Amino acid sequence: MLLSSTAFGFDFKADWNAKWIGLTEDSAVNTWLAYRTGVELDSVPKEVIANIACASKYWLWINGEMAVFEGQLKRGPNSKDTYYDPVDIAPYLKRGENTIAILVWHFGKHGFSHNNSGKAGLIFDTQLFRSDSSWKVIKHPAFGMTGQKHPNFRLPESNVLFDARKDMGDWTAPAFDDT
Repeated sequence: MLLSSTAFGFDFKADWNAKWIGLTEDSAVNTWLAYRTGVELDSVPKEVIANIACASKYWLWINGEMAVFEGQLKRGPNSKDTYYDPVDIAPYLKRGENTIAILVWHFGKHGFSHNNSGKAGLIFDTQLFRSDSSWKVIKHPAFGMTGQKHPNFRLPESNVLFDARKDMGDWTAPAFDDT
């Protein structure tokens, strides 16, 4: 499915109520962002389609359970479009308080198979809730750049450095204190 948004270099479907969200600072190469929000539901419909897009790849947890592993496609073939994933998240939701946690990996550079958006961001839209300024986002402190040797210039992905000493713990769990 094709998507666009002016805030992130492309426009999105006019019927979406969600907002592109991210940090106000410029997006560096190999940026990892952790998003969280809580959603109170009186009931859960049989189907809840979440339209999800990011720059560049994401992982989604709902109530501590992984719902999407490595979502999103590389951007292209032109620099003004990206894709969104329609995902039925109803099986992961429950009546009462729900925790949505998303890890976004922003490649931050072009490759032969990817056009960089220039900005790390996320948009998440359902008929029940959507991304807006109430979502919390932080640059994940455990991810960083490795030293040389970097991947071939044809690839937009960077080597992944993860320093477990800087990890935030189980930040995808409902009980995590995200204050």
